[in-house]
Amino acid sequence: MVGAAGMGLTASPVAVLTMHDLPPDRAGTGSALFGTTSQLGASIGVAAIGSVFFRRLASGAGSGPGAYGAALAAALWVGIAMLALAFAAAFLLPGGRTARRTGERRTEAAAGA
Repeated sequence: MVGAAGMGLTASPVAVLTMHDLPPDRAGTGSALFGTTSQLGASIGVAAIGSVFFRRLASGAGSGPGAYGAALAAALWVGIAMLALAFAAAFLLPGGRTARRTGERRTEAAAGA
């Protein structure tokens, strides 16, 4: 439930930010790239977190509900680490003021044409 709420709150704004600076003739390409990278990221995340959870569970580090709790805690730490890595990588993406200026120039050029 929390994951679905998070996706609902972030997917649309990220899509808008992704498509904002694209010219209309590239909208299909941008949309496809956004969808593909979203699915790829989700697949890698589920695979990594699931692998950690089941490896920890199969390691025999305990039995009963405590083993599931320990495996879940390890998997959640991996998820937190992946989130921190994605957050740090976001600062390496191009954009910011340059992208906004380019968009403004495009708008000015279209208005003057």
